[in-house]
Amino acid sequence: MLDIYLNTKFNNQWIATATVNNRTYRVSSYMGASNKLARLLQREGIEDQPIKIHNPSGSDFMSYSSLYDWGTFNYQEELRKYQLGE
Repeated sequence: MLDIYLNTKFNNQWIATATVNNRTYRVSSYMGASNKLARLLQREGIEDQPIKIHNPSGSDFMSYSSLYDWGTFNYQEELRKYQLGE
């Protein structure tokens, strides 16, 4: 299982980090930082595996069965579909 940690920056962006094979990956986003990180990890060739996302307080708040599937979700696209009634 891959651990992803979320934190916030001073400008209200979310920061998602994960360490794989002693290398730390970090991305920032206003929405969907953990999804963005999942896409990066897939491009880097990290194997698909379950993930656990930790909130800034350190408690577990989300587990998901597939890193790759988690990366497919795009909050901005889903919001656009909702606004258009799709």
